Amino acid sequence: SIYLYRTNFNNRLQQITAGSPVNPISSVSNVGNVTMDGVDAALTIRPVRGLELYNSVSYNKSTYGSNMSDEGKIYHTKGVQVVNYPEFMYKSRLSYSWKNFTTWIDGSYIGKRNFSYTGDVKAPGYWLSNLGAQYILKREHSFLKNQDFVNAIVISLNVNNLTNQKYIATMGENGNPMSVSTGALTDPSFLLGAPRQYYGTIKMEF
Repeated sequence: SIYLYRTNFNNRLQQITAGSPVNPISSVSNVGNVTMDGVDAALTIRPVRGLELYNSVSYNKSTYGSNMSDEGKIYHTKGVQVVNYPEFMYKSRLSYSWKNFTTWIDGSYIGKRNFSYTGDVKAPGYWLSNLGAQYILKREHSFLKNQDFVNAIVISLNVNNLTNQKYIATMGENGNPMSVSTGALTDPSFLLGAPRQYYGTIKMEF
């Protein structure tokens, strides 16, 4: 599957932060027009029964249509990528199913993102990978034959962030600065991503 899109925003409102980390000053400002051009594509390959490879890619160019002003100062933001939004994203998943058992590994890439409106501070891109396995005990299984109230039991094991990647997950929850000169880099507007995590779950379906 593949599709192209174009979206035009008028008078878009966003939060702008200035000042020090101890005493930040946040305000909602009209950042003008934003143009979004993008393409999304996905491909699934099934070479043999039970084996599936899924790939998807997304490119999104979201730029401001004009320069911005704040407290009488002009900032060159025309044509700059919108804050907190990557241009490029990719995701892949390899899975194999055999009877009631399924296992998979997936990976995703998030491209670099602008933290400041002028783009002079960026969060780097990062890769994440996950690993998982699942087994389903259905009603016909000997363990459940005498359990009329249970339809199935699903047992899952997952490892998230398999390579223990260090990355910035969320940006701009307290607003974004216009540039380095007006916003401290230590302002608490970053949330670190979760480290490697292990999960085991048992789900019962009635």
